[in-house]
Amino acid sequence: MKESKFTGSACGLFGWNLLIVLATYAFIIPVVFVLPKYVKWYYSHVTIDGEQLEFKFEGPWWGYLGWTLFVIATLGLGGPYAAKKMAQWEIQHTHIIGDTESNSDFDGSAWGILGYSLLSVLSIYALIFPFAWMYVILNRWYNNHTVISGKRLSLRHDGPWFGVLGWILFAFITLGIGSFYAQKKQIQWIYAHTHFTDLIE
Repeated sequence: MKESKFTGSACGLFGWNLLIVLATYAFIIPVVFVLPKYVKWYYSHVTIDGEQLEFKFEGPWWGYLGWTLFVIATLGLGGPYAAKKMAQWEIQHTHIIGDTESNSDFDGSAWGILGYSLLSVLSIYALIFPFAWMYVILNRWYNNHTVISGKRLSLRHDGPWFGVLGWILFAFITLGIGSFYAQKKQIQWIYAHTHFTDLIE
């Protein structure tokens, strides 16, 4: 089985997250320019089964403002549906380098996003240890509903991953300073266990 990996740096994650926050809260319009650039950077560092991914989208993504306004107008109730549409936008423009014909898509439901997100939050606040299981379950669900260039993703790990609890603790101990290094390690773990299944007909 060929290697899957994420090679982005903690500094890169910090820089892009800071830029997105500034673009959102200092002046909301520029975020539509920043988001596509961030996603392009992110996928330029993702390899699955030896296949390098790329994000193909030029120009600003005005749809982000539309979905943000939709969430506000629905008092947050439309959040899961907006999250689904934004995930679809991201994946539909992500492909294996060199593939120009196969489709990419995210086919998870808004109800699924809501349910798994609520379970994740409850697993943290009710008793943090179950999050070691829920983290794997949540990411497996997202992978199972993601198709890149006609190939469905699969997270191949059984049981909990207690490493996620260690990285959360590390972020707390460092007063948030180490949070982006922890984020990088969590992303690396996910992709190290992510592989393609059979081709989708």
